[in-house]
Amino acid sequence: MNYKFPNFFLPTSDSRWQGSSFELTYSFRDGQNLSGELRQSYGKAGDRWTPRYENRPERHVEYIGIRSCVPRIEDERSTTYLEFSTTVADGDVMAAVRVAASRVLNRNYAELSTKQHWTGKRYRGVAVNQLAYSSLSMGAGEQRVFEILERLYFAPKYSLILIDELDLLMHEDALRRLVDVIHARAEDRGLQVVFTTHRESILSRGDKVLVHHVFSAGGKTFSMPGTHPDVLHRLTGSLTRSIEVFVEDDVSSAVVARQAEMLDMRRHVSITPVGAASNIVTLACAFALRNGLNENQGFFMDGDVYRSSDERTELIAKALTGSSIHDAARRERALAFLRSFALQQGEWPEKVLHEMLVQLPDSEPECAELKALAAQLNVPAERHGFVGQLVEAMGHSRDVGVAKIVEAASRSPGWGEFVGPLAAWLSERKSALAL
Repeated sequence: MNYKFPNFFLPTSDSRWQGSSFELTYSFRDGQNLSGELRQSYGKAGDRWTPRYENRPERHVEYIGIRSCVPRIEDERSTTYLEFSTTVADGDVMAAVRVAASRVLNRNYAELSTKQHWTGKRYRGVAVNQLAYSSLSMGAGEQRVFEILERLYFAPKYSLILIDELDLLMHEDALRRLVDVIHARAEDRGLQVVFTTHRESILSRGDKVLVHHVFSAGGKTFSMPGTHPDVLHRLTGSLTRSIEVFVEDDVSSAVVARQAEMLDMRRHVSITPVGAASNIVTLACAFALRNGLNENQGFFMDGDVYRSSDERTELIAKALTGSSIHDAARRERALAFLRSFALQQGEWPEKVLHEMLVQLPDSEPECAELKALAAQLNVPAERHGFVGQLVEAMGHSRDVGVAKIVEAASRSPGWGEFVGPLAAWLSERKSALAL
């Protein structure tokens, strides 16, 4: 379908969408020629969106909205007997849809068909355990699964498929299987599938789903990939502890927790992992827009990227746009709240923690086994492998293993330098709050 902006942003007397804008980053292939990292800005400064529709990059797009959840029986006006002519669906694609639907809904669909009334109306038909029925007798969830699967399997290669509220009308186990089916088909056909959901269980599907949290602050909309739901709760809720620290991942969380413990203030510190370093910046900007930044909040990046003030300033400018004096003040305030661990060029936390373990003094006999494991560790294939391989070698769960690694590293002579900025900030907050 040739979607246009009014399909999604219908102008009304309440809002004409003037001033709206976004930037599209895309790539395309023309035969053997590949063009990548192209950018196009779209906006509505006056009465029309620009640039013109004919200048858009071409791509097949499928949109599956909430309307697909309305049972077909509720759209049917007839209340008299309906006689159908049935055409059994054939072909490899429909066979694949039938198999996929059987998997998702845990029912053995023996047949898919099209049922047509003499008036020209067409209905989806299925057969299960010798029982044949049409979409007029389907539950809304069953009907929507077929709608999604048919659009998914008939879409050409490299299509974009947008699904609003994927989880609606679905049981948890069916949703899990649907995600598996979508992921397999997307990989096979090079599809990009984007869906919205309010089901937090999706957060556990990091193997197949890249989760972005979308939230509004100060009239702007932000998107942060791979963040913890606690981030959204904090943006909309209240502070539960005296001091808040936002970090990138579980390793950084363990470092902050250990340093707070060493300062006898762990009970006063709330720690929230938010994902990539860019998410730390985005979150600080969101708080700045809400005038919610305060001195008891620490936004700590690992320190391996965005090390310079210029790099951070550039990132903030992308997240927090605007040319007013207030926007400039907010950007400066967000920049002032960004901190990081003390790392040398080319270092990252996992690597530094591993070096600390290797350098542990012999006066720490309780850490001898961990020190020996660290010394035997081969150079990992990826940056996080220093910690991941140690956790695996110890035989602990991830959270227990990371905590033990950080606790042992805190006994190393290099710990003080590594956590210097964090320790100084926590100590200052402890004194200011008389904790």
